[in-house]
Amino acid sequence: MWVNNQRNKGTTIREERKKRLESIGFTWKLRATPISVDWEVRFQELVDCKQVHGNCDVSQGYKANKALGIWVTTQRTKEETIREEKKKRLDSIGFTWKVRDHISVPWEFRFQQLVDYKRVHGNCNVSQGYKPNKALGIWVKTQRKNKEAMSDKRRKKLNSIGFAWKFLETWGVRFQQLVKYKRIHGHCNVPRHCKANMQLGKWVNNQRNTKETMSKNKWNQLNSIEFV
Repeated sequence: MWVNNQRNKGTTIREERKKRLESIGFTWKLRATPISVDWEVRFQELVDCKQVHGNCDVSQGYKANKALGIWVTTQRTKEETIREEKKKRLDSIGFTWKVRDHISVPWEFRFQQLVDYKRVHGNCNVSQGYKPNKALGIWVKTQRKNKEAMSDKRRKKLNSIGFAWKFLETWGVRFQQLVKYKRIHGHCNVPRHCKANMQLGKWVNNQRNTKETMSKNKWNQLNSIEFV
């Protein structure tokens, strides 16, 4: 930025400063090049990144190369004004111009979050509605959907932490669904064959049938929303 400012000042810069800059070979006008060297370097780094991760979705917080993450974000903000030649080159490697946050974060970053989640909760069953980190819940669901197309390396990493490929909903998830149902309908009387959510209807019926053996904590939670 400072160098660019000196060029913009041109004839208004003090003679003393001008001479000092020229003494080190300072160029006042840059020749336009088809594609700048810096852009070319970052583009090649992105190509290399795709070969490793399988996509061009480098986040700004990408620890391995933060400069590349910032560059990728910059290209997206310039989608409407970027030169056609550059745009075509990015398109040729499957560059995505609009990426949701939960997708743009590197796979390894989400995997580590899942490891941390298991350390706290004892399992990898992150629901999509997990309030502390909804993006992680969406990522977990995506891994299950992509099991067949996933690389062996990623599949083995998930297996190593006890990842469940078929997720059985936990009690807490169903309870939150019941809370939402009550908010909409004003009661907890979910019919057993509720078309909107048949699993919730079966779960509610099961809570009534297991009242005598249910833990005090669960029963108190149900009572707090006036479960009948």
